[in-house]
Amino acid sequence: MTNLRRYFTKRWISFFCLYFLVWYPISVMLTSVYQIMGQGMLILASSLFTIIYWIVISYFYFRKTSNDWTSRFIVGASWIGLMLVCSSALAKPVYGVTWDSIFNLYTYIGAAINFSAILLGAILAPHVGDSVLLARSREALRPSSAPRLPEQDSQLPQ
Repeated sequence: MTNLRRYFTKRWISFFCLYFLVWYPISVMLTSVYQIMGQGMLILASSLFTIIYWIVISYFYFRKTSNDWTSRFIVGASWIGLMLVCSSALAKPVYGVTWDSIFNLYTYIGAAINFSAILLGAILAPHVGDSVLLARSREALRPSSAPRLPEQDSQLPQ
């Protein structure tokens, strides 16, 4: 049995809170606007936002923490479980339905897709590093070794 304190750290809860406190209001807003307008693209946008945001959060989480298969599964399952608990706790005040009414086939399929997105972000974390993400910004920050010529300064707009 592994030591679970290794996985459930301040970083773990901070990244989950970052995810949930941004995701839930946006998801509720998109769902509410869908119910008002009936535009199917809003449900698609909500689903894609959820998947992409899970990939991004898990990518940045796993860049600076243990990134083996055990930690991927424990962190992914615990984040999904905590998300379902928090969502069911907010079902009555936000949607006016009982907490158990949100547990249906659609929720379980969504949880499986979200779990896959967490795993994908964790798998990408060691492979997509600074060389890919920050290549242009590093070049822009690197000081030029050649001094500026005076005619280059005179060509600037005044």
